[in-house]
Amino acid sequence: MISSAGECVDGHPGDLKEGESAVVLTRSDAMSEKAPKHHPRHSLLRALSPVSVARFVHGVWTNVSVQLRAVLIVILSVIVISVAVFHFAMKLSVIDSVYFVVTTATTTGYGDLSPKDASDWLKLYTCFMMVISATGLAILFSVVTDYILTARIMQLGGRHHVPDHGQVIVVGAGTVGYRTIEELVRLKAPVVAVDSADHGDHHGAIRARSHLIIGDGRETETLERAGVKHARAIIVLTLSDSVNLAIGVTAKELNPRIRVVISILDADFARKAGSIPEIDAALNAPVLAAPAFVGAALYENAVASFRLGSLFFTLCRDEKGAVKLGGISRTLEVRKLP
Repeated sequence: MISSAGECVDGHPGDLKEGESAVVLTRSDAMSEKAPKHHPRHSLLRALSPVSVARFVHGVWTNVSVQLRAVLIVILSVIVISVAVFHFAMKLSVIDSVYFVVTTATTTGYGDLSPKDASDWLKLYTCFMMVISATGLAILFSVVTDYILTARIMQLGGRHHVPDHGQVIVVGAGTVGYRTIEELVRLKAPVVAVDSADHGDHHGAIRARSHLIIGDGRETETLERAGVKHARAIIVLTLSDSVNLAIGVTAKELNPRIRVVISILDADFARKAGSIPEIDAALNAPVLAAPAFVGAALYENAVASFRLGSLFFTLCRDEKGAVKLGGISRTLEVRKLP
């Protein structure tokens, strides 16, 4: 651990004072190991929660054709009306009416409740309801089967469903976007990629790792398809600074809790964009890459270099050829910048 003053501290933060900061240096796989894990039981309870069930039903409903939706609505309406009809015509309680409709609709027919002594119109209505219910069950099974087959085909094609919550949205599937997605997947973070091009050099590899949405990231509909309202963060990496800024602001408007990180190619503009309230971080790739080139030039055993305020850090390999972050044997070069 390195304090803000550039002092090396092994294993603990040391005597940090109020207002000081600390940087923890570790491997990406160690970050993944230290990430909070959900207990399987908690995952099961979350999957059975009303919100998760509602999202599942919504997902099934959105995958159904308009014709099937219309037929299903008609059938559900008939069932609700039937409960009212049997409640008043056969003098049954609401619970008994629901019970009779369910046993009739599922063709179970226990025989404990029967309209055999009822009027002729009620018997005809019961026959009508049985026919409609049988049709409804067939449609329901077809809807569920269609949803399962669609999900299976998406898996075979390397496509994935959009995560329910906590995902990181990466807009721009170019070289930088692809590498960013790789690192997020390595850290086991749920990822949704968005790209405006129908075909890209990295689309196949991205689809194998995450869900890829083709659309304009500036459009609200595209961001909503990516789950922006439940996302943890959005990283915007297109080749246009103005587009990146517009997408970041739109995402913040749709989800004030989301963390917005954008790429700005112009260094001066990046500093100005970073001061906008809707933008949490505006990064410039050349500025981030420059310390790596400087460190490689100045130190033969340099592994990585970066700037932190007025400090320049370079991690170097030790005599055994290994870099042990946070251990006893570690070579760390820290320079105070003028």
